[in-house]
Amino acid sequence: MATDVTLIGITGTEDPLREGVGEAVAKCKNAGVRVTMCTGDNVLTAWSVAQQCNIYTPDGIIMKGPHFRMLSPDVMKAITPRLQVLARSLPGDKRMLVETLKDRGDIIGVTGDGTNDGPALKAAHVGFSLGVTRTEVAKEASDIILTDDNFSSIVQAIMWGHCVNDAV
Repeated sequence: MATDVTLIGITGTEDPLREGVGEAVAKCKNAGVRVTMCTGDNVLTAWSVAQQCNIYTPDGIIMKGPHFRMLSPDVMKAITPRLQVLARSLPGDKRMLVETLKDRGDIIGVTGDGTNDGPALKAAHVGFSLGVTRTEVAKEASDIILTDDNFSSIVQAIMWGHCVNDAV
């Protein structure tokens, strides 16, 4: 008696988290900086990365860009303080998130390295372009240009910004 057997294999890949990112996020949080991840990745990948680097907490919100875009301005303002991951987002979603947070009175810093990040970098109070592979658009839209791809450089930039602010 023959039996039909069907085997299904599913594999997934995920880039390893860069060294020091989790610690840098923790330092940001300890300094009162809320970190929100805005990515084009699918929601499960974004959730996994956000957990690994200490962005996602149990009381946080993970949302897809298409859903975020459909929210009314009042609902958007209400959920953004708990929004920790915006997945499957478009460049306009990142800009909309920045503008919503600014409307709430938050001071916003945005990181980016690509052409698509330009609108959000420009809309933020402080735009940080990251890395050696950053585009000219990201560089021109930024206030601070970091010469590496290291998130912990942002922590250093914040620290120096506080020093300058305190001195003034």
